[in-house]
Amino acid sequence: MKAEAPGIYRMDNGSYRVVARVGDRKTGPRPKEKRFPSGTALRAMKHWQEDARAELRRQDLRPAKGTLADDVEQYLKLVKPRLVSFKDREYDLRQWLPRFGHRHRHTLEPKELQTQLNEWRLNGLAAQTCNLRRTALSHLFTTLDGKRSRNPVSDVPKFDRPEPTPHALPYEIIRASFAVMRPNATKARLMLMAYGGFRPSEVMRAIPEDVEPFLGLPEPVCYKRTGKKGMPVMVPLPPEGVGAWQLVIKLNAWGHFAHENINRDWKAAMRRAGQARVEELTKEGADAGVLDAARRAFVPVRCYSLRHSYATQLLLKGSDDLALVQEALGHRDARTTRIYTTVKVNPRLIAAVRKAFGS
Repeated sequence: MKAEAPGIYRMDNGSYRVVARVGDRKTGPRPKEKRFPSGTALRAMKHWQEDARAELRRQDLRPAKGTLADDVEQYLKLVKPRLVSFKDREYDLRQWLPRFGHRHRHTLEPKELQTQLNEWRLNGLAAQTCNLRRTALSHLFTTLDGKRSRNPVSDVPKFDRPEPTPHALPYEIIRASFAVMRPNATKARLMLMAYGGFRPSEVMRAIPEDVEPFLGLPEPVCYKRTGKKGMPVMVPLPPEGVGAWQLVIKLNAWGHFAHENINRDWKAAMRRAGQARVEELTKEGADAGVLDAARRAFVPVRCYSLRHSYATQLLLKGSDDLALVQEALGHRDARTTRIYTTVKVNPRLIAAVRKAFGS
């Protein structure tokens, strides 16, 4: 082997071995190498060598694990098969990119992450929304690097959430809103929230084997694969719940759906039902106060209120046994269920007030 030029060697059989290298031999990137046949012009081999060196220099400038934007794409590919609320997680993560997407993930500091969260909070985002964005970014770090690696998000405290209060709707409002909806998959899913206490993610988890064998029983039930690490449970179904599952089966509406779509369609149904109610009352000659009350009753709220309505109805008209309601909702912690007790007045307190004031 004979050196014809730096990095270009003539082999014993007349062919050429060309090596392109940049930086230190020990710490630089791995060199590129190519063989050329006998008779190849030296100029052509030098031209390839310069192109290869330029490519190595570009590679040497790239961060080992890319920018945050690149890492978000890698993370989403990893979690998509196992994350039920994938669209929500994707949305929460992408909110970090306008400010930090061009940065190497490992250069992010807790202080600047906290600044971004504070800005979102000051701009009117709910504490829980900010916390979900924080959780999404933190999970990206632990998924790509492992739980013991540096995670700047772990040094950023969560926002304190306000004391949760249930937002239940009267069932006459719910039924009127369902009455204006077409019998489609969205309506079926919303009805499962209202008449089975399902979370949207729990409806997505359901499979035919959880439902079909049990709808024909004297007391119809279904198997609920609860979310948030709650215990799975067999849930009794009222007639409306049975009808909802029958519609799911008929339309083959199993699996994933966009939460934002059913939320949008539910609000639209409430608006239509409210308009219909106001028109009906107007024809009956109702006064302005009655019409205003009807408009307020049908002000659109998010579809998760249907689950709150289910829990409230159980407590008010079903049973005052908190453990039963906890089981039906799939809550892991009874403290979560206890928020619904705010809608129920303690009978002993009623008796005490009557005794004290003689009513």
